[in-house]
Amino acid sequence: MSSAILLAACSSGPVQEQADAGAVPIECAVGPGSELAPDCLVEANGEALVIRHPDGSFRRLIRDGDSLSSADGAGEPVMAREGETVEFTVDGDRYRWRAGQLDGR
Repeated sequence: MSSAILLAACSSGPVQEQADAGAVPIECAVGPGSELAPDCLVEANGEALVIRHPDGSFRRLIRDGDSLSSADGAGEPVMAREGETVEFTVDGDRYRWRAGQLDGR
């Protein structure tokens, strides 16, 4: 009986997509010592953003004009804008995209 339980626990379920179709790739550096790379995907639904990390974890954020706030209990984003680039950090993770890249989605 215990082997049946093990087999059931190891069975693969339906494959879950990392992000919805139409998600926008952005640069991110997730975890200590990580370098920025275009590895994250952003789903935008009105003012709500979900940033999907390559490992399947994610962050939920709310846009309020030109600023962002956490919607998932994480630390508050610290934002910087230089020219056409928006960059912010949350709890040591960094994210960067072109200004306007997520508008209209």
